[in-house]
Amino acid sequence: MANVIKFNLDGQEIDVKDNEARTLASSASSQVSSLGTRVTALENQSKLSISYDTSTETITFTTGTHK
Repeated sequence: MANVIKFNLDGQEIDVKDNEARTLASSASSQVSSLGTRVTALENQSKLSISYDTSTETITFTTGTHK
């Protein structure tokens, strides 16, 4: 079967294969994949939480992740 780029319906031309949209969608998909990797890396980074209890006058340091 031949590829169809556009068709005409009662004089109105309709694009069904938009190369610019395909290029933009491909670029967006690549960027999302890259961002997913970065988010996972950020989630796994250590974080340090610090709290102070006035009743015991104690500073507490707690490590964790960003998940």
